[in-house]
Order: sequence, then structure tokens, then C-alpha cells
Amino acid sequence: MTESSNLGFSRQDKLVITACGISMLIVQMDCFALNLAIPVIARHFNVASNDLQWLVSGYMLSIGALMVTAGRLADIFGRRLIIVIGLAIFGIVSLVCGTGERRARDQRGPARGSGARFRRRNRLGPVRTASRALGGFSVTHPSQDRGRRSPVATSIGAVTMILLFAAAAAATDAQASEARDANGWRAEIQIGLCAPPDEIVHALDLRPRGAPITVWQFDDAALTLLGRGLRLRLRVASDGRSVLTLKVADQDCARIDPKRVPAGEGKCEYDVYGNETAGAVSLNLNLDTKRTSDLLSGRLTPAGVLSPSQVRYLQEVAGTWPLPPGLRKLGPMQVQTYRSRGKLGDVDVSRLPDGEQFAEISRKVRHEDASRAMSAMEADLARAGVRTCAGQSSQAANKLRSLLRQP
Repeated sequence: MTESSNLGFSRQDKLVITACGISMLIVQMDCFALNLAIPVIARHFNVASNDLQWLVSGYMLSIGALMVTAGRLADIFGRRLIIVIGLAIFGIVSLVCGTGERRARDQRGPARGSGARFRRRNRLGPVRTASRALGGFSVTHPSQDRGRRSPVATSIGAVTMILLFAAAAAATDAQASEARDANGWRAEIQIGLCAPPDEIVHALDLRPRGAPITVWQFDDAALTLLGRGLRLRLRVASDGRSVLTLKVADQDCARIDPKRVPAGEGKCEYDVYGNETAGAVSLNLNLDTKRTSDLLSGRLTPAGVLSPSQVRYLQEVAGTWPLPPGLRKLGPMQVQTYRSRGKLGDVDVSRLPDGEQFAEISRKVRHEDASRAMSAMEADLARAGVRTCAGQSSQAANKLRSLLRQP
């Protein structure tokens, strides 16, 4: 894993955030549409609008009651599955009610059609509530337009359905999808580059990917964690928030119990260095600015900050708990990530406090394609005149030893 990975927003992260934003927009459209429909419902049933406020209350109560349940189901069965199921229910029921609305009016007249739709909503309860957005717009149209779908409702319906399918396609669990492929797992090819960084940037026509980040490592004077195959790394963004990553080397991804690597908190993938391939588990913990500051100032220790998942993995799998005493922060390193054209990969340039620099290019591929992809990357680097390091062992150990020598 490269130093800057998982801190910035990848293309897939942005798609997931967009999908979640669309989903929340649809929920708010539901509530808005229901409020618009209340006066029409009140006229149809000859009741005061104030007496129908329980509809909105029931809608909000349904959301409140089911949100925790849905969240727990997502934790158990996966976020992608649950959000796709929810969006599918919403889209299907909205489509059925929208297309059935005209049929109901033609057969029973406006009042009876609206009453039937109201009763269907009442019977279906909380799940059906999610489909009010489309029906609400057409209910509020003037009576002379009720014999046909309004252009507004039709347009909103079409756009909403497009957004639903886009959200369903984009709403993947980013960690899980990056770690697995159809045949099992993914691999990250990492090639150390020993040319000057400026030459690498020019030769590969690289472009910066976001702002530089600050990276701290934690270990003792004897590098005990490194010797046990562990890395504890803090990546701090420009806004002061950070990600604390525990990385455990030499893990067999196929044998790892998925419960020990919860979705959204970590992953297992294979690191490829030269002729060596080894599985590694990474578990992440997001820290706010205060906890980040407290950890760096020494008010909090690494052991006191780790998440329950990280502690449990150290206890039950790595067999390294409690952490060795004397852990201290090493750094900081300034890491700038560059993106290359095409599929060559991302380049991380790490600058240590004494000015020493390390450069590494990485690319994620299917595990079975790692050897072929590495050969292609090496050929592309050779054509560009970029010199690779003679020893392709992980640069992490070299960085730690260099950081340990810093004053």
C-alpha cells in the first residue's frame, strides 16, 4: 500500500459519495412531495389539512425507526446490497404507481383513483413511503390535466429513475470492491524508482493528485513493529483530520475471516515487489483534528487510539497485544501523489525531514494479472527512461530506518 492511498478521494469514492447524495436527495423529495399533496388529499376526503399532519409524522417516524435497522443490515450483508435493494424497491414501486395512476383515473375517476392510491400507501407502510416523490407531483396538478401524466411528473420520473440506476451502479463498497475481483483478490504492484523525482515527473508527464499530505510512522528504537510485520501509520490531511492505518504483513487473504476485516474499515490484498508477493491486511481508523493533535502531541498513545477492530486483529490474529512500550512518532514525511497518463499507475514522492526522497509507482490489478501487469509497467518505465531501483524490496523499511536516524 502506498503512503497516500485511502486518504484522498478516488474516482470510485466520488461515485459512492454521489450515489449517497442522490439517495438523500430522493428521500427529501419524498417529504417535500408529501407536503404538497396534503391539501389535495384533504379536499378529496373532506378533512382539514391539520388533521393530515400525521402523514408527515408517520413518514419521519418510519425513517427514524428503520434507519438503524437498515444500517445494521448493511453492516451484516454489505452496504452495496442493501442500498441497491432499497433503490430497486423505490424505483419499481414509483414506476408502478406512476403508470397506474392514469389507469386508476380512467376507470374510477379522479377522486376514487386518489383514494385508492392513498389506501395503497397506507397498507404498504414504511417501505411504500419511499415512493411518494413521483406520485406527489402529479396529485397536485389541476383537475383539467388529470387525464394524462403531467410533463413535470413525467420528466421528474424519468430523471429520478436514471439517477436511481446510476446510484445503484455507483454505490459499491469501495474497500471490498478494491480488495476482491471475480476470482478472489486484488494485488498492488509497487515499483521503487531510483531516478530524481523531477526527472520522473517530466519523463512520465505526471500531474499532481491533490495536495501533499503529512505522514507519520510509529515504532520504537529497535523497530520492533517492523520486525513483527506490523506498520502503524498516520496520514494527516491539510484540514487536520487523519487516517490511522494498521498494516499486518504476510497474511493469507483467502483464509482471513471476513468478520475480522469489517467492510469499510479495511481490506486484504497482495503486495507485489519484484518477484515477491505477500498478502497484507490494512485496517483504518478515521481521526478528527483533536484526536490527531492529541496523538501527535503525546497526550494519547497509539494503543489508546486504535479501533476495536484493530485491537481485535492484533490480539486474535497477529498475536501482538499489547503493543511494545516505547513507541514514538517518526517523521514527518511530506508525500505528494502524481497521476500518470493512461494505466501506468500513481507515483508517490516522499520527502523526509532531512531532504531525502523516495519515489514509488503503484498500480492495482487482479491478482492473477500481477505478473503480466508488472512486466508491462517495467517496459513502459524503460521506454520513458525512468530508472528503477536494483532492489525491489518494500521501501517502507528503508523509510523507517532513515526516519529513525533523523535528529
